[in-house]
Amino acid sequence: MSKIYYLNKKQTCIRPVLIILTSHRLDCLILCLRCLEWYTNLDNFKEIYIVCNEVSEEHQAIIGRFLSKHENASKIDCLPRGLVPAVAGALNALLAAHKDDLIVTIDEDVFVTPHWLEHMTEASRAHKNTPRTAAFSPVVPVSPMGREALSRFLRVAYPSQRRMFQGLGVPDNWVYHRWMWEKILEENLAEVYLASHRGRYQTTRSVSFNCLFMTKALLDLILPLPMPGAPEGSLFNHPALSETMQRQGLNAVVASRCLVHHYSHAACEDYLRGRVPLEAVWKFMQSQPARELFRHEILRAADHRATAKLALVRA
Repeated sequence: MSKIYYLNKKQTCIRPVLIILTSHRLDCLILCLRCLEWYTNLDNFKEIYIVCNEVSEEHQAIIGRFLSKHENASKIDCLPRGLVPAVAGALNALLAAHKDDLIVTIDEDVFVTPHWLEHMTEASRAHKNTPRTAAFSPVVPVSPMGREALSRFLRVAYPSQRRMFQGLGVPDNWVYHRWMWEKILEENLAEVYLASHRGRYQTTRSVSFNCLFMTKALLDLILPLPMPGAPEGSLFNHPALSETMQRQGLNAVVASRCLVHHYSHAACEDYLRGRVPLEAVWKFMQSQPARELFRHEILRAADHRATAKLALVRA
């Protein structure tokens, strides 16, 4: 008869702490929360905090409805409007309280995709014995870290359009914002990338905080906020952080098989809303392409796990 032998030990459960930052873009927050509920088992988070920076009554009502459905979720109100000092103070308290946890921060205009959390916790698990890994990130196309991760793919896939994705830094590059979203919505850039990219992880010494999983090693570098030398009204000094990470031999890992979408940096938002309205992004995120984005990868991973985990030995 056949016997079943389990060849690998039960994997350690990783339960990150999720921090969502929100202020005035209610339409973005609604889609952000909806995508989290569509594509994530929220019980897999140890805690969920929504940091509310002077939000409206309607905003509070939407957040209250979300909190009523998730026992591990709570909100923190901070005043006045602005990252400094209000949001900085709230984040300092939360990050210090959970310094030994894996912490993920996302902005209100970040929209997750199917199985994103599984991809990211697997990345953390795969690098648990790599102390020089300070942070983890999915591929976030509309972010500096995401453009760097996609750079080789973009050069190969769109050789005649390099002027659209090179040059000015992403936060101020309205051309890149529009071009990238049009490729995602109209030409299925995400699926094309996933079908062509074979590597699981990339490393970098720069980080983008739109959607970032942070370890204690990174928190030791950035706390307390705002970082010394950060631009007025900002929390982070990106050049100094990259330099410090390089000096200390630390890096960030990008999970190449996981895409998460960020709508817009502040400087480009008004322009982008007039060319790529949020309604179009909403339709895409709830459409079949978005829901099936990782289907082939999930099936492949399931086959791999079945092969590795289960062996039938005929007696």
